[in-house]
Amino acid sequence: FMNFQQSIAQQRKVALLDGRIPTTGFAAILDVLDCEPKSVFLTGFDGFKSGLHNVNEVWRPGDPADPIGHRPELELAWLKANAGKYPLTFDKKLQEMLA
Repeated sequence: FMNFQQSIAQQRKVALLDGRIPTTGFAAILDVLDCEPKSVFLTGFDGFKSGLHNVNEVWRPGDPADPIGHRPELELAWLKANAGKYPLTFDKKLQEMLA
């Protein structure tokens, strides 16, 4: 039963991003929001605009033609579009990016 629930949750995440696999960070944000927290403060999430991945590795975007590749710009767009629907607050850098 748990695998079925996990599969449904993953399908929902992929559907939010036009069929793309979410980054681990974005998937974690959605998992936390599914728990209906009172508030969530996001810090350090920049959609790889810093050029960094996993704190100190260079971000290498995948092939944009790959239908399951990460699309961090879609994740940022989702955050911007849904900021008022969830108890989300952002660090200064992310606030500025989403403005």
